[in-house]
Amino acid sequence: MNLNDKLHGFTVTNVRELPEAGGRLVEMCHDKTGALVCHMDNGENNKLFSIAFETLPEDDTGVFHILEHSVLCGSDKFPVKEPFVELIKSSMNTFLNAMTFPDKTMYPVSSRNEKDFLNLTKVYLDAVFAPAILKNPNIFYQEGHHTELSEDGAPSYKGVVFNEMKGYISSVDTAISMEMNRILFPDSCYKWVAGGHPEAIPDLTYEQFIETYKRFYHPSNAKVWLDGDVPMDAVLELLDSEYFSKFEKSDALPVLDYQEGFVNERKTEYYEIADGEDEENKTQIVYGRIIGDWHDKEKVLALDILSDVLAGSNDAPLKRAVLEADLAQDLSFTLYDGIAQPFMYMRLHNTEAAKEEEIKKVLGGVLRAQLDGGLSVADLEASLNQLEFRVLEASEPQGLNRCINSMNAWLYGGDPAMYLVWKESFDALRAKLGTSYFEDLICEYFLSEDKLATLILLPSKTLGEETREKEAARLAREKDARSDAENEALVKLNEDLALWQRTDDTPEALATIPTLDISEVSPEPAFSHFEVKEVNGVKVLCHNAPTGGVCHVVMYFSLENYTKEELAYISFLPMLFEELPTKKHDAISLQRESKKYLGRLNFNIDIFSERGQTEDCTPYLTVVSSFLSHNKEKAMELVCEILSETDFSSPEKIKEILLQEENYLKQSVVMGGHNVAMTRVLSHYSAGQALKEATSGFERYCALRDAVADFDAVAEKLTKLYASVSESAVCRSRMTLSVTSPDAVGESVEDIISAYPEGCSAEKVKYHKAETPMREGLKIPAQVSFASVGCNLQDVGGEYTGAATIIGGLLSYGVLWNKVRVQGGAYGSGIVIRSNGNMVTYSFRDPSAERSLGIYKGLSDDLREFCEGDEEIDKYIISAVGRTEPVRSHLSESNARDAEWFCGISEDDVRRHRKEMLSCTKDELLKWCAPLREMGENGAVCVVGYEGVLDKCEGLEVTSI
Repeated sequence: MNLNDKLHGFTVTNVRELPEAGGRLVEMCHDKTGALVCHMDNGENNKLFSIAFETLPEDDTGVFHILEHSVLCGSDKFPVKEPFVELIKSSMNTFLNAMTFPDKTMYPVSSRNEKDFLNLTKVYLDAVFAPAILKNPNIFYQEGHHTELSEDGAPSYKGVVFNEMKGYISSVDTAISMEMNRILFPDSCYKWVAGGHPEAIPDLTYEQFIETYKRFYHPSNAKVWLDGDVPMDAVLELLDSEYFSKFEKSDALPVLDYQEGFVNERKTEYYEIADGEDEENKTQIVYGRIIGDWHDKEKVLALDILSDVLAGSNDAPLKRAVLEADLAQDLSFTLYDGIAQPFMYMRLHNTEAAKEEEIKKVLGGVLRAQLDGGLSVADLEASLNQLEFRVLEASEPQGLNRCINSMNAWLYGGDPAMYLVWKESFDALRAKLGTSYFEDLICEYFLSEDKLATLILLPSKTLGEETREKEAARLAREKDARSDAENEALVKLNEDLALWQRTDDTPEALATIPTLDISEVSPEPAFSHFEVKEVNGVKVLCHNAPTGGVCHVVMYFSLENYTKEELAYISFLPMLFEELPTKKHDAISLQRESKKYLGRLNFNIDIFSERGQTEDCTPYLTVVSSFLSHNKEKAMELVCEILSETDFSSPEKIKEILLQEENYLKQSVVMGGHNVAMTRVLSHYSAGQALKEATSGFERYCALRDAVADFDAVAEKLTKLYASVSESAVCRSRMTLSVTSPDAVGESVEDIISAYPEGCSAEKVKYHKAETPMREGLKIPAQVSFASVGCNLQDVGGEYTGAATIIGGLLSYGVLWNKVRVQGGAYGSGIVIRSNGNMVTYSFRDPSAERSLGIYKGLSDDLREFCEGDEEIDKYIISAVGRTEPVRSHLSESNARDAEWFCGISEDDVRRHRKEMLSCTKDELLKWCAPLREMGENGAVCVVGYEGVLDKCEGLEVTSI
């Protein structure tokens, strides 16, 4: 398409080549409504469609978040209750979701298959322009909120978004960002909680909900992004003839009010901690300010670089000064962009309000010293190099990332390409190295107290109970205020809602959802082939991939001679490698060199077991590095130095790092309780999962908590253990190497391997399954819960086949979606079945854990009911196949293939699994009824939640975090 071309009611307004973004950007405008369209024409086979609306909150009711959920619950052309779920069940999508941002709502879908892509696009367009919400208030009550009456008449609030946000605001990190927004943006839409605050969500009425939809969901307020090898003629015709042309142009478009005239503000609030937690040194002190506006792309990058130099590690000057003065447990910067007015804040973690003046004095002294001595150009350049690598490295799904980045300017009337190209900005920043530019930023944004927001967040052991009591009191007042007629209406509302939720879609309605035919699914998996060779006794996995000038090197070092208890402590080692000095470099110079030559350096503990093996496993220290090919020699030299020569002789610095990690892990338990529960459950069924629990689950958190509580008692043991890993495990005899580059097979790896000593193997430790309680509750400071039940197929007479992938989708997006999410109000639920035989259910941000446990018990009957019914299995097969081929980056794809190799899964095994999926019948699914019943009745149970939830679950042994 060329400038001024007209097609299906659209006029091309701009065409330009964007080599840096990988294609040609075509901009169009719909002649009648003014709707804007961009197409990134790059030939990629993963095709993306997204429609976005500028949505500006006017209160905390979360109306746009509820709309995001609700418009996907049926429409004129697709009159089923959950078209979104039907598409998940039946398509080969590579992305299918919707997202609420502080000032916009986006509806993106993508697929490699053209027919599938058009199917997804048709359903999404009808959802946003002809939603069933206009006629059916049950959708609002389900997704947003309603008052539910228990059998004894006690009222409670239910709603998917209501419970999602209850879980979301339980995090101290969320509390900080939420309250900082309120202080910084008193006159802007950004002061509101776009997702909705649980205290305000029940204020939203159905009438307000519909009125808001009609104001904002209009083509004149729409921006469409197309990416990849999109059938433009078909998409533009669909947009115009089916939707846009039916509207008149609207001049009543939303106007975003920029924050003006901000003056210094100070606020004190509270966040929830556990009953048994000490309140001392748990205050959070936060200083924030608005940076500028969306035009300030270069400044935002510069402040990101500057924040990294000043506080990016424990030995960066600001953080080191605070830690040495014992003023806080940690110091960090958060920079929030992607909105009209980006902002940043500095947080002092776990301190006391009384220390604030001393904190300011110390920070001011450090910053002035930086100005007097001049910032290190080498440090600035190193941080700039690493930021540039992160920004430029293509992550998947690339089309979606380009779409989101384009909105950073396009939404506000700017150039949609502004945040797709970066070279000019980084070149400009490099030119400013050695000038006063970065020092001037310190004066303006770090030293000046003008227009500074201050938040003091105090810990509270009673906040959770107070919040629940406040909600109960409101419900009681509402109950007392209702007349008999209003009570009858509420009972009728609940009955109608429950009936609607339980009523199946008719076959005629389901037939409206467009699907692929199973014959359109390739019987051959999409392999990324790799070659295994041996160099100097080391197995090398060679992945050829068009990574440009980037090389990815992953080293796996066997840790099979360490006990489970030792591995729990070794799981802290990755953090130490990232922070501690070596024998050749102090911490600051080492980090400078790493940032200069390495785009990525990550450490992890991975556990691999042969497929079907529950009694044996091997733990590995995994080292992931990415760098520009011409930096290979220096990058690999640095990696070897860190692994082999890290200095563990400073217990004080080790304790600092572990204390910071403990705080992070505690928050991850609160926010990701479903992962904690699943790992805990499965630890009963295989040695590998027991090790995973020790190195990444709740057991790891407990080991860390106990270690920092009495660090002096374990310090010597830890330092000796860490030194032994560097000296004994980091060697060629325990190494497996994986290389991803354009010529990985021909890549010279001898130098990488020869840098490490030969070493020797050690006697392998025998690992065992966990012996923790089979029915367990983990008590956390939160307003929602997470519930999991699981088992291993070997223990319940089952066998892993291709049917497992189909059952995972069938039950997750069928009965569990309907009963746990739709009817129960949880934000999510599902069942996961892995090739190692692990089978586990979960619920996410669940108001009724005990109810979900009961539903898990009935999964066997639910599967049998499906198999005896008339619904076809083909769509579940199609979506199951689609889930086995996600869009991955080159590194992620290589990591997945490495894992298969370690687990003994061959290409023939993958082909066999594909064949089993494509040939699966209902008779095959019926074989899973017995294992599901056994899991539901006798499987291990773990519930993560607050005390009131745990008390309702029968027979739990409760532990507090």
